[in-house]
Amino acid sequence: MNFNYKALIIFIASTLLILFMLIFAKKRVEAQTFKGSHDTAYIRYLWFYCEKGLNQRRPDMPEFFRGLFCDCLLDKIRQSVDKDELERMLSQERQLLFQNLTNECIKQKEEELI
Repeated sequence: MNFNYKALIIFIASTLLILFMLIFAKKRVEAQTFKGSHDTAYIRYLWFYCEKGLNQRRPDMPEFFRGLFCDCLLDKIRQSVDKDELERMLSQERQLLFQNLTNECIKQKEEELI
């Protein structure tokens, strides 16, 4: 076998492997639709307080997992309520919303691990 023939076989095998992985991958990226407009500064503010709260309550949790959790929580907040709606909520309503969304993120992560 000459070099060109080997390179062609490797190229074809690599292409087929990539196609196989794309077609049969279990997870696919899904576009998320968010309710209302949450400006970047507000999202950073919410994310900062999520991470800070987790760091105080769960200092043993690795930083990577805190980041994943806060990403999940913010995505769920942005999907369910508008920025103005969130700010108008009473403290008890907001706490209940965050508690429910927290449980959803925990359940979602547990299902991904199983």
